[in-house]
Amino acid sequence: MYRGSKFLRRHHESVAAALIALMLMAGVSTWEARRISRQASSRNAATFRARPSVAILGFKDLSTRPETAWLSTALSEMLTTELAAGEQLRTVPGETVARTKIDLHLPDTDSLASDTLARVRQNLGSDFVVLGSYLDLGKDGGGQLRLDLRLQDTERGDTVASISEVGNETDLLQLVSRTGSRLRGQLGVGAASAVESAAVQASVPSNPEATRLYSQGLAKLRAFDALAARDILTKAVAADPSYPLAHSALAKAWIALGYETKARDEAKQALNSAAELSREDHLLVEARYYEADKQWGKAMEAYATLFSFFPDNLEYGLYLASAQTAGGRGKDALASVQKLRSLPGEGKDDPRIDSAEQEAAYLLSDNQATLAAAEKTITKASASGANLVLARARSFQCRSLADVGRPEASKLACDEAARIYQQAGDLSGVARTLHSIAEVPLNQGDLDHAKKLYEQALSISRQIGDRRGVGREMGNIGLIYAQQGYLARAEQIYRESIAITREIGDKAGLAVDLGNLGDLLHSQARFADALASYTSALELAREVGHQLSVSIDLQEIGDVLADQGDLDAAMKNYDKALAIQRDIGSRSYYAGTLLPMGNVLRQKGDAAGAKKAYEEALSIRQQLGERNFRRYSIGSGPVGLRPRPRCRRRTADSCCHARIARRERDRPRDSCRRSSPQSLLQQAKLPDVQKTIADALKLAAKSQDVTVRLALTISNAYLRTALHDIAGAQRIALDALAETTRLGYVPMEFEASLALGAIEMQGNNPAAGRDRLARLEKAARSKGFELIARKSALQRNQ
Repeated sequence: MYRGSKFLRRHHESVAAALIALMLMAGVSTWEARRISRQASSRNAATFRARPSVAILGFKDLSTRPETAWLSTALSEMLTTELAAGEQLRTVPGETVARTKIDLHLPDTDSLASDTLARVRQNLGSDFVVLGSYLDLGKDGGGQLRLDLRLQDTERGDTVASISEVGNETDLLQLVSRTGSRLRGQLGVGAASAVESAAVQASVPSNPEATRLYSQGLAKLRAFDALAARDILTKAVAADPSYPLAHSALAKAWIALGYETKARDEAKQALNSAAELSREDHLLVEARYYEADKQWGKAMEAYATLFSFFPDNLEYGLYLASAQTAGGRGKDALASVQKLRSLPGEGKDDPRIDSAEQEAAYLLSDNQATLAAAEKTITKASASGANLVLARARSFQCRSLADVGRPEASKLACDEAARIYQQAGDLSGVARTLHSIAEVPLNQGDLDHAKKLYEQALSISRQIGDRRGVGREMGNIGLIYAQQGYLARAEQIYRESIAITREIGDKAGLAVDLGNLGDLLHSQARFADALASYTSALELAREVGHQLSVSIDLQEIGDVLADQGDLDAAMKNYDKALAIQRDIGSRSYYAGTLLPMGNVLRQKGDAAGAKKAYEEALSIRQQLGERNFRRYSIGSGPVGLRPRPRCRRRTADSCCHARIARRERDRPRDSCRRSSPQSLLQQAKLPDVQKTIADALKLAAKSQDVTVRLALTISNAYLRTALHDIAGAQRIALDALAETTRLGYVPMEFEASLALGAIEMQGNNPAAGRDRLARLEKAARSKGFELIARKSALQRNQ
């Protein structure tokens, strides 16, 4: 029998709770009170000893009737709550136990062999497990229920105690209370107080029907059947509307199905009904509400409070790191990971810690750190048999390998993840992995293959009722159409995806869709519409508190402003975006913002500043090992980031810098001079230019991307001039100028005007050309386009 001490920890936490109460009486806010108390807890955390830990593994149904199967979940949940009362024992959450049982293929059984107990200990970090069997005699037996259980020591591999109790199905709480009291005695833990027993009572449904439905719903949820779980838990809530944990479980089901508004409503109902729960359960319900409502700061605060009260509980540290990553605070998540690695005992070696590091590093676009963390996760998860952790690690590894240009290794990683998810029955995981696999052909330019994979993921999402997944994959298919140049079809699909994200209340997903629609509208030079779409996306990103998305929207608003000729406003947006990306440590997106900033600096005549921006962007990408410029598909990141827009070729030179950065060349500007149509013209390589432009114009004719077509049109005007077709060149340049003026596409309008003036000077009316170039110089300089003004002056004086 285990004879544990009463622990100094319990006394300290009672003091902490009293401290919070005194501060609240003094008028200190709830969150400030928790912060102060948490600081006090952290100062003394090192003196605490870890509590004995217990996992309830479930019970074998000797009745073998389908209608009594729910009792295994009900007894497990109630017994877990009973043992957790008083906070003298650390109990492993039921969902974590369910994951391990799937990983290790553990059925409900009477006892486990010592080698299996060792694997359970390695996966759950529990000192003891409770398992056994029950026999429900049914109506003919008066509803009598017999429970036989064993308490087993996972380290020694033996049975500590065997306990039998008899009760009635209609009063499970009494049966569990007697059983729990005997178990507590065997574990050297005192009986629960009256207050603690009241909290246990609040953690149980008020009637047998609600208990049955709640237990059945939990079982379905843990078996990856969110649709069935939603239907059953809806009935459970109706059977006992005041039961908070049923509302909380229903919120999880709605989240799995992608219905953000419904999930938030249920999570709020759970919180409103949680007053009588234990402080631990209350904080969990509270944190999950803030997660559902995308109040990431408060969710982090609640999980941090839980972890400070219970520093021996790895689960709370993992929840905190997950919330930090989901809230876009990757650096904070990495700091939490380091704290978890300093935990006493075996918990610090849990592969989920390395998995949390992997996901935070991926958010920060650090491919090398992501891959290093992935290797650690995979090694530990493989050794312990934590297959679902392994699958998630492989899926993220697949994405990072695709980013660094290792397509074969990427595909192998994702194939293994898909296989594991399929075997576990996690179809949502299969769909997410198909999405990740699609990034390999996407990066290789095989858009048709990527589209097929997205369509498979879409089909699975529809099958399991995941509306968020449906919207996400529709958006990805729209992305393929956009990259293929079918912009009208892409816009139609984007708007369908937007309708879905609005329907389910997915604000983060809606922000992604609106941003991608903005990219599409921008490429068609529909600047006002694009700006409205980006602005709406920005507001939503701020509302859900995702700083990286905020920075992306700011940068893209800056892109539109630059195209409308407001370079100063564009620079202000880039500065804001860079400040956020610098703060949160998102180096890949930081590099991505430096590129358009370099373009604007170059337009403003600041060649040195532009060169510095380009070189810094290139250096960062090389340090990150990115061979593909983070071509995110929708929802590929931890929080569903959208892809960085491709280069829109505002001028021949500006696009060249982005192409060179993707190819990791060392001297963007020199390489640009070598590869642009103008530089080829200067080198008198007319046949090369003719072929280049002719091929590009054929592709552009199939596309509605106005920005690409206009740049090619102006290059074609220069080509006709070099071929001594002045009349043809002038006609082409005039048409380009008329269209850019109509669109309000200021940089390209200036480029067209410059080309036309240069052509006119070589024609029959050079005076008209000089006059046009003089007017262009003045107009360009008034808007801060110093580079075009200098070019105009140089051309006019030749």
